Amino acid sequence: MKKLLVIIVGLFSLLMVYLSVKEVNIIQGTNLYLADYTIADYFNEKNYSLSISGNNFKTIYNALVEFAGNEEITYVYSYEKNDDQLMYTILNRYIFSSRDDVMEAFDINIKDEIDFSCLDTDAYYSSAADDQSSGRIMILDNHFFDQYLQIFNFKTFNKIEECKSIDHYIHIVCKEKVFNKFIEFLYDYDESISVSNHTGNINEITILNESEGIIAQGKKLLQFNVIVFAVIIISMILKQNRNYMIRRMMGTSTIKIFINEFGKLFALLFGEFALINVLSFFILVKQESVTKWKVLGDIIKFDGYFLIILLGIGIISCLFIRLVGHVKYLNSHNQLSKLYYIQAIIKVIITVVLLVPFVNAYNYGKPYLINYLNVRAMKDEVGNLYSIDSNPEKSKEIFYEYIDKAVYCDFQTYFDNVDMLRYDDVSKDDVYPYPMIRTNAVYLKDHDIRDLDGNKIDIEKIKEDTILVPEEFKNGDLAKYQKRNEPVIYIKNNGKFYNYKLWQPYALDNPILYIQRT
Repeated sequence: MKKLLVIIVGLFSLLMVYLSVKEVNIIQGTNLYLADYTIADYFNEKNYSLSISGNNFKTIYNALVEFAGNEEITYVYSYEKNDDQLMYTILNRYIFSSRDDVMEAFDINIKDEIDFSCLDTDAYYSSAADDQSSGRIMILDNHFFDQYLQIFNFKTFNKIEECKSIDHYIHIVCKEKVFNKFIEFLYDYDESISVSNHTGNINEITILNESEGIIAQGKKLLQFNVIVFAVIIISMILKQNRNYMIRRMMGTSTIKIFINEFGKLFALLFGEFALINVLSFFILVKQESVTKWKVLGDIIKFDGYFLIILLGIGIISCLFIRLVGHVKYLNSHNQLSKLYYIQAIIKVIITVVLLVPFVNAYNYGKPYLINYLNVRAMKDEVGNLYSIDSNPEKSKEIFYEYIDKAVYCDFQTYFDNVDMLRYDDVSKDDVYPYPMIRTNAVYLKDHDIRDLDGNKIDIEKIKEDTILVPEEFKNGDLAKYQKRNEPVIYIKNNGKFYNYKLWQPYALDNPILYIQRT
């Protein structure tokens, strides 16, 4: 039992640090994404969301800059795009602020300080290790961004001109009095400018700090730890109750029995907990940042909480030793039988309690395991492939250029069949009843596609949009699939097909294949 306690406390300590580090990264990453809300929260101001329209953006731009010259106000414009290799999403935040300290809302390793009221500079801060940037935007572990293939940039407001399309949707951070003056100023500045205030339509967003995330994770685990700890200690006491009775009869005090039995164990557990907390933190977090030491301080606070827990369990243990070790029960078989029953019940409780985190861990990790297996299964196929992306104006041109040369596989209907993943503008009435892939001959070249008579179908000879329907859907309603009366070929069940987009790794069994030519 003592070895089990040592193992459990070590695992809890390691898990607490891991989840705390992950939670801090998520909180800080989210706060970067919501830069406007983070700035508003830091300066205790309000974040207003406006859609500003006019004859041209230059007029709006000049109005914004002119007003900010005399007021304490911050503008944030968000724009996202892919990098040149189409791997990372670049999340640009174009910021104008009359505040000198606006960047204090974030953790930035500054090389050259940027004045965000300046409109003639190319300087920017980046979350990537970018030699051209004036400083690095830091979270606890910037490698976290690599998991999501994202790079954050904070740029000065004049660089907004590099955006391919400007929707005039901007966030204003200021006091309410300043905002009212701002609206009046815009209307007086140019009669072509109109403003739509969307602030009331957006739910209030609460910006969390790192300590709240760590405390939330730590409390969950410590509560669970207390239950397991107390149950195991009580079970150990029940197992040795006859021994305690004899020692009590010989005049040994309850406290002395506890110290002899559990003193070294409790000291070992506290030292283990504190040591693993620190070591695992430095293993998980290698980069230097201001946040690192703050988070470590928050984690070390749990050493004190754990010590209080040990003292509490120690007091309960002494009371239990006194209760079950009373000499009047020494020759009482009925009492001993009751204690054995209690011990059996406690063992069942331990088993159930210990199973809970493993079940939760399995449910949490199952999708990631499936994704890993799917990615591994198609490693050879996608290892040397490059992704082609385009803007809407070039989509058809690129499609016709590469339809017979590149792999084409569109799994979007899979998303639409899952309520949680369906895009907001997709109605349930438009969802396809059976899984479908829009694809081409290049993607299907290694698949053995046969008709119901067993004849192999040569996909390259198909020159018009055609639907290949597995036999399990032969009697199904295909009306949604034949929107242009495309010809249908019924085929034998065709097996498993993998989505080659590694940021959405999954597989479909026996999907309908829409061979797209136009």
